[in-house]
Amino acid sequence: MDISVKNVDMAYEQCANLHKTMNSQGGELVVSLTNNITKLKSDWIASDATAHINNLIDLQNYLCGVFTNSTEVVAYAASKIIDIQEVRRANHGGMGAVGTQLNVCSFDKYSGGYAADTAEYQAASSALLADLNDLKSIFDSYNSLITTFVSQKDELFANWLNGANIERARQVFSDFESTSEKYRGILNAAIENLTKATSNVSQIAN
Repeated sequence: MDISVKNVDMAYEQCANLHKTMNSQGGELVVSLTNNITKLKSDWIASDATAHINNLIDLQNYLCGVFTNSTEVVAYAASKIIDIQEVRRANHGGMGAVGTQLNVCSFDKYSGGYAADTAEYQAASSALLADLNDLKSIFDSYNSLITTFVSQKDELFANWLNGANIERARQVFSDFESTSEKYRGILNAAIENLTKATSNVSQIAN
């Protein structure tokens, strides 16, 4: 399916920028979250810890899927834009920019398995305090990514008129934006609970 855009070269750059955000910034977020979850599984031993950890795994698995789907739709759109650029170059004596094909990025290897329920309790340690600080950083990174994504997505759709499976792209991006508050809540709840769990450690450290 061909693509219709207002500005061809700008549309390619917009696709490339959004692809980079999902692949690079999103990839770093997934890796950080995966590492944090691994540490929490061993450091956070309490009756209420499992539910929070599994909610973070829900976020981890969701991000893996949405980042893969997002790079897929922008890579496809970019390929259709490149087709237009190549025709333009052929018709103008080799003049005009032609973009580079974008890859679909898979994050499946970072999908996580759920933590087992436990009724045990383990006193909070300095390691758990470090995990909390990491999770706060992840929360900030998530918020930053959402802000960048929404801005880049809106710029792309202001230029992209139709074609190249635009409806699927709208669905993927709309779902990511609409669920952002849900996952902000999950991150915030885990941070609040971890803050309580590590309050004694924080006092000793001070």
